[in-house]
Amino acid sequence: MRKNNVYLEGTLIKPSMNIQGAKCKNKTNPEVIAELTIREMERSVPAALPGIVSLSDALSEEAASVYLKLMNKIIRKANWNIGFSYGRAL
Repeated sequence: MRKNNVYLEGTLIKPSMNIQGAKCKNKTNPEVIAELTIREMERSVPAALPGIVSLSDALSEEAASVYLKLMNKIIRKANWNIGFSYGRAL
């Protein structure tokens, strides 16, 4: 990113939410998904980024809000603002 003069402190990333598929019979606890999502972000997202705004994709308003709330409760190494880029989670 330095090669391309990307100013990390002024950058937001917009990944998709990683959850089980709609046809998955073994639904995972939302807390586990939130923990694994944050763990993966800590492994791959630079701490200098000010925020991560996930796509809520096909999540319902309620599900998107639950994941957002749980992810923001987790103590993180980086001080990112975590949110959704689609209004139904707000």
